[in-house]
Amino acid sequence: MARALRIEVLIGLVVLGYLVGLPFLLWLIQDGRTISRRVWAACGRRRSRWEQQMVLGYAIGGWPAVALALSWRRGRLRHELRSERAVERERGRY
Repeated sequence: MARALRIEVLIGLVVLGYLVGLPFLLWLIQDGRTISRRVWAACGRRRSRWEQQMVLGYAIGGWPAVALALSWRRGRLRHELRSERAVERERGRY
């Protein structure tokens, strides 16, 4: 009986993780797509690879998507991409 309860709690946490993590995943993908592929390439990155990593983080149980979104929000890569996008706008290429 106690073992069945632990399995149900584990399944509940995983399902809750998927429900909680989905808005974070969607925000991550949307925010990443606001930056053009040219800017991603100028920073030496591939947006498609980054998106795959975000989806994989979500697929692990949902909860990692929350951590990824919080780290992306303050992260160095996002800052570099936005800085490069500003440079491209000044040059009239964006």
